[in-house]
Formats: sequence, structure tokens, C-alpha cells
Amino acid sequence: MGLRGPIPKDPVRRQGHRPDRALTILPAKPAPEPTKNGTKTAKTPVPKPPKGLLSAAKQLWKAFWNSPVSQAVDLDADRYRLERWINCVDEYERVNAAFKNTRIVKGSTGQPVLNPLAQYLQQLLGEINKAEAELGLTPLARMRLGIVYGQAKLTAWELNRILDEQMHEPRELEPWEAEWEPA
Repeated sequence: MGLRGPIPKDPVRRQGHRPDRALTILPAKPAPEPTKNGTKTAKTPVPKPPKGLLSAAKQLWKAFWNSPVSQAVDLDADRYRLERWINCVDEYERVNAAFKNTRIVKGSTGQPVLNPLAQYLQQLLGEINKAEAELGLTPLARMRLGIVYGQAKLTAWELNRILDEQMHEPRELEPWEAEWEPA
């Protein structure tokens, strides 16, 4: 027994503690290569989207695969989740178009009520939000998953060097600081 309680267990033998999460630095996407007609195309091919999607959902599918976050995806393991996400987005777009046309409908006794499609839209939006969080499609989700894009700009050595330089540089005192005497 130590002076201030029991000696902690070896980190390998501890139970119930989450390991420290390391940042995953994804390399930047390769630069597009010019083609014969002068347009630029991405090096990585975009997987075909599920059949029957609206053009808005197809554009979102393509934008996802052209984004750096898609590099963290294992297509074999994650394909089903990605297709479920894009199908929910597609369904949301279809139902939302119908909902916008008739937001208020007649109730059972003739009173005006909100279209029941609003509840279905809310369910779809919940599924979409959940998928976006799981796949790292929002800035907060990427931060929680520990995904960082590109190369780290400063190494620890460079950061320490900059801090050391700032500590040795004389700085001007603020007016309120000049009134105080050093202890």
C-alpha cells in the first residue's frame, strides 16, 4: 500500500478504462490529374451508388467519395452502412418534396392537422444523423472519431521551439500591469 492509497495496476491489466485514443491523420487526397480534354478527374474511382437514387442523392454520394473522410472507409465492411445512409437521404428528399406541397391535411373530424409525413421525416432525419455521426461526416463527428486531415503542421519540437522563443522575447507591459509591483 502506498502513502496515498493502493498502488495502481499495470495499464495492461486495468479493467474498465478506455485506452487513450490516438489521432488518425489521413493523408490529403491526391491532386486531380488533367485528362485529354483538359478537365481534371480524381485518381480514386467513386463506387457506383445504389440504383434508383435521385440526382441530389447521387451528387451527395459522389461528394462523399471525393472527400478525405472516405479514405477511412473500408468498402467491404462499410458498404452496407453507406448504402443505408444514402438510401435514407434519398427517401428523405422524396418525402420532403411531398410534405412541402401539403404540410396541413384534414384530420378525422375535418380539423387541420400536420401531415403525418412530418413524423416519418423526423425518423429519417434521426437515421441520417446517426449515420453521419458513425461515418464521420460532420466536423464534430470527425473530432470525436479522432480524424484529422492532411499533415500535422507543427511537430512537437517546432511548437516547443516557438514557445521558447516567445518566452525569451521581451514584451511590452499592459497599462494595468505597469501599476503592479513584482512580488
